[in-house]
Formats: sequence, C-alpha cells, structure tokens
Amino acid sequence: MKVEFNYVTFNEMQETIEKFKEFRERYINVAAGRWKINDDNLELERINLVLEVEDVLEELLDGLREYEIENPLHQD
Repeated sequence: MKVEFNYVTFNEMQETIEKFKEFRERYINVAAGRWKINDDNLELERINLVLEVEDVLEELLDGLREYEIENPLHQD
C-alpha cells in the first residue's frame, strides 16, 4: 500500500478542525436526541468516536503548530 503525504499549512489544518467542530455539534445534537428517545448505546458510542477523532485532530494541529514554529521557511 502506497501512502502519500501532501504539505498541509497551519491555516488549512485549522480550517479542517473548525469544519469538523461544526459537524460534531450538528452530529451530537442529532445523535443525542435519538439516544434519549431510543436509549441506544450505539449512538452514544458514535458520539464518543466523534469526540476521539476531534482529539486526534487537535493533536495534529498542535504538532503542525510546533513544526511551523521550528521550520519558519515553510510558512505561507
């Protein structure tokens, strides 16, 4: 399997995280409503998964921020 990485700027990563946060809010609101009505643990697990993905994105953003500070030649 071949994996390719493209250079991602700090601003692009930040935009991605902001879009994800908007998605998360909509998803949690819908899923939480369903979970309360159906008492379905699967929906709660999905909410937790969404939150875990957000944590990973935040960690990636932190790493990218550190990289940009240490490598100023790569800034846009």
